[in-house]
Amino acid sequence: MSTRKIFLKYRLPAILWAVLIFIASSIPSKALPRLGLFSWDKLLHIGEFGIFGLLLARAFNSWLSTEKIKALVALTVSTGILWALLDEVHQMFVPGRNANVYDFLADALGVIIAQVIFIQVQQRRLRST
Repeated sequence: MSTRKIFLKYRLPAILWAVLIFIASSIPSKALPRLGLFSWDKLLHIGEFGIFGLLLARAFNSWLSTEKIKALVALTVSTGILWALLDEVHQMFVPGRNANVYDFLADALGVIIAQVIFIQVQQRRLRST
């Protein structure tokens, strides 16, 4: 597979998701929609960064081999948690928003849960081959 196809298929989705997180975090609080039933937004944070964690693992897996799973997971968790931290810092500069340690922890948890899922899928694939 060409480098361009690898980038488009594996790496671009993670980059686009990171941009989407940044854009969503740039919405001033007065413009945020009411969440109604899902007012407990920590689940949304876990889901948002869980997806990001899976996309990052997929992107880094196209670069590192799955045989280096510890390095892959460490790189993914580090990148995902760093992005979560930067997201909270960014929100300090958005009108009506602020940095929230609990949002950060939910984001980090989402990335970590995604890695547990990623490892399980990779182990299942290895057993089936």
